[in-house]
Amino acid sequence: MSQNRTQHPKAQYWINKGIFDDLQSFRELETRISALTLNKDKGDVLEIFVEAYLHTQKINQCVRHWIVGRIPIELRERYSLPPDGTGIDGIYETLDGKHVAYQVKYRDASHLPYDEMSSFLGIINKFSDAVIFTNPTSTG
Repeated sequence: MSQNRTQHPKAQYWINKGIFDDLQSFRELETRISALTLNKDKGDVLEIFVEAYLHTQKINQCVRHWIVGRIPIELRERYSLPPDGTGIDGIYETLDGKHVAYQVKYRDASHLPYDEMSSFLGIINKFSDAVIFTNPTSTG
């Protein structure tokens, strides 16, 4: 992952630790993440991965993105985002100028409880699109 594209404050730390080195599949990344002790570290690593994903996978049509804490004030005001960043991990802009809100959740369980997404779902009503990046295969 290019150092100059990532905005996550822990990106350089995890890149230097080699957690992304020679990955062959998402399952392999998931295994590496699950071996981490702290849930905060697990979430951080997946958030860093999502940043790289946004910039390398054309399906997203991402031309630029902002993580929480770095979202410009004009976007925060336009979309009525909470000042503390609650409920959202970032926004990316598509080729056609649309803004897409996104949330990243890593869980060791096989499902993502709905109540863990309620704050995100509650603030995305002004966005035309929103994406949840997560490793569980179902919600419940």
